[in-house]
Amino acid sequence: MNSLTPGPLQIDPDWMTGALRRAGALRESRVADMTSKPVGNGLVGDSYRFDLTYEDAEPDAPASVIGKFPAADPDSRRAGSAHLLYLREVSFYRELAHTLAIHTPRPFVAEIDPETDDFILILEDLAPFRQVDQLAGCSLQDAGIVMAEAAALHAPRWEGPALESLDWLVARPARTSATMHERLPPIIRLFADRYRDTLEPEFLALVEKLPEGLACSRDDRSSPAPCSMPTSASTMCCSTSAAGRGRWRRSIGRP
Repeated sequence: MNSLTPGPLQIDPDWMTGALRRAGALRESRVADMTSKPVGNGLVGDSYRFDLTYEDAEPDAPASVIGKFPAADPDSRRAGSAHLLYLREVSFYRELAHTLAIHTPRPFVAEIDPETDDFILILEDLAPFRQVDQLAGCSLQDAGIVMAEAAALHAPRWEGPALESLDWLVARPARTSATMHERLPPIIRLFADRYRDTLEPEFLALVEKLPEGLACSRDDRSSPAPCSMPTSASTMCCSTSAAGRGRWRRSIGRP
């Protein structure tokens, strides 16, 4: 890590004060003390909640923020870098989030070192709102919120020519093809073996169609209709935390 992208153990009150002031979240207040603890169960990144104590706290100063960092586990970190996940998440908050209708946490810091893939995201904390349990499933109401958020993610920029100029976003056909045809089938077999007694056959069948659906989404983006993978299947892959975010934004009257 470096001064641009410090790790979770390198962040102190002075650094947090400067970051929040540059983001416009603080004016005169200063972070006097803070504590951190891990949150979530990310597979390729580590997340922490920073609880903040202020000197002369302003009424709208955030009581806590969420920090996201590369995975400490070397194998997980290599996977995140190889699939451009770190670059894409940081770039999404820097370049795309404000152009979409999907509800996202406000980014206070979004930085990445392109040479090392060290990155840091300091985001608005959406607590106490919940993240849906991916294994337990969700209610129909939650599913409806997720589907609406998925539409809000894609619709504003659908077929937008400017997206093709974003190198971090555009799929690289050779890499994508290799991933689908070489890596996905054994992963799907392991998934099916593990969850055969848990998931209904029709849902396992959807997972088996994933390579075909990904190929379709890469090669034909003119309309969602031609893809043989049902919309419901791709919706299942969306971050379930969108359910909590959508309800939270609406409950306090934000657009």
